[in-house]
Amino acid sequence: LNKLKKLDLQGNAAASRSVYKDLLEVLANARLTSSPVINLWGETIEEPRQLWLLLRLLGEDLDRESLSDSDVDLICRTLKTTTFVSRVSFNNVKDRETNDHVLSRKKVVQLLEAGCTALAPEYSMQMWGLVLTKPDCKTVLDLFEAEMKTVTLRGLKSRTYVAGQVVHQALTGARGQIAKTSTGTMVVVVTEAGAFSTEDAVVLEAADSAPEAVGTPTEVSMEVALRGLTQGKFPARAVVRQPETGAMARVDKADGTTVQVTVMKGAFQAGLPVVVGPDERPGGTPTEITGVVNIFKVASAVGTRHGLPSGTGTTTPAT
Repeated sequence: LNKLKKLDLQGNAAASRSVYKDLLEVLANARLTSSPVINLWGETIEEPRQLWLLLRLLGEDLDRESLSDSDVDLICRTLKTTTFVSRVSFNNVKDRETNDHVLSRKKVVQLLEAGCTALAPEYSMQMWGLVLTKPDCKTVLDLFEAEMKTVTLRGLKSRTYVAGQVVHQALTGARGQIAKTSTGTMVVVVTEAGAFSTEDAVVLEAADSAPEAVGTPTEVSMEVALRGLTQGKFPARAVVRQPETGAMARVDKADGTTVQVTVMKGAFQAGLPVVVGPDERPGGTPTEITGVVNIFKVASAVGTRHGLPSGTGTTTPAT
């Protein structure tokens, strides 16, 4: 097998999952020194290392696997083009590019999108200790999209606001829908271009009455995750700045090279360095900036879809 240059099974009679598993096991154990082009069920494998990945995927066991961008692409294509995988767990996998125990947002979104369209009729995946069915994957994707546009406005009039009401700022052009409120504070999902500002009044829209100005926010904050930073440089509540953009944030939590922050000013950009603390120590350059989706929000959204009490979800212990 070390002389193998190409193996093409496309066009042959359909084979079962067990047949493909046996074939993958032989190829993986052959420890191929070359990089033959292998075509299985129309899926081309060019890295011998991925033979093991596919073997584990068909065995529905990816525990402690380290996934690269190309690995996730391969997994997603397999889910979308075969019925060989009915369930798989991503609870205990690592991100090969960052070495984090948390997959990048890009990888998570890819896996959720593949979960929505997986060919296996009863497909489900485990992530964050939750069991997600196909409809659950769509629910979580919608939540991800909303969280990327969620801002908190503080210092407004102390009055009753209702979730679902629309607010806007005339000067900034920002517009959004209230997701939840507390005294003088509202969490808003931005629905139109424009960034809410502390220099413009917030106007509450109402279908049965005139628009009402409810004050100018004293603080506009947004939770984001900065990925690809220098590990061990970000203590909780430290101030992070990005000199080139003027963005400033407070550290909420650091996990490896991923740092969750609350943005207090401006907008961070990937590819530009950040500094930490009053002495402005170099903190690295973020490779990716994403929204933060709290696991409890995900569990609540999934639980609501299943008709469970608020704050619960279909869960399984993380491996």
